[in-house]
Amino acid sequence: MFWILSRESRGKSRFHGASPTAIIFATAALFLGPGSLLMHGTHTAWGQWADWLSMIMFISIPWLVNIFVIKDYSENVFAKTYVSYITIYALMSWNFGNDLGIGLNLWFLSIALWVITEALQHFYSPLLRLLSGFIGFLVAAVFGVFPNEIFANFSEYWWTILFWIPAIFINKKSLMRKTRFRWFWFGMFTYLTAFVIWLQGYPETDFCNPDSIVQAHALWHILSSIATLFFFFYFRSLRLT
Repeated sequence: MFWILSRESRGKSRFHGASPTAIIFATAALFLGPGSLLMHGTHTAWGQWADWLSMIMFISIPWLVNIFVIKDYSENVFAKTYVSYITIYALMSWNFGNDLGIGLNLWFLSIALWVITEALQHFYSPLLRLLSGFIGFLVAAVFGVFPNEIFANFSEYWWTILFWIPAIFINKKSLMRKTRFRWFWFGMFTYLTAFVIWLQGYPETDFCNPDSIVQAHALWHILSSIATLFFFFYFRSLRLT
């Protein structure tokens, strides 16, 4: 990503050249590696904190970028907001745990918010704005968590009410839209494939064999890194419509 950005000038979009948004995206994607390394290499609480923080640093970018693009907020405002958001989360998660002590699954919530903001950016209508939060439940179902489970254990999944956060901010059609949807679907397919493989790498499963050259969990990391590159290409297709 940095190699691509270093070979072009700014101006074409927020994801071209040394723009704040592009640099933040590439940096967060790069930090996924050291974050995971610290967790797997140390097996400590602080290593796990670094790993989870790296994931939140990355997955928070897409939905925040979508909101800031739709509202036409400046890149400097985005950068300040993002840094403040991550700093607050880092400090709170260090003291209260990854769920901030309130059972918040910010990783999955961020994935849902990303998909919701994508829908509102490309298909906005007042009705979709009203119903947009339900898209989050569809995303949950893709990951194997269905509405009946959510409502039966609402004290665990209370954060699903935050699926309507984008509707609070997005109240108009976006003038900027992404045009190369193939990269989005390539990224989603790659990530979901990685997720399925990750589910096979638990201890006591057939594919969790420390003596094997092929490691399911390693494949998860490789495919996830490829997915981040596909998503980078997708966001670079932002165009004025």
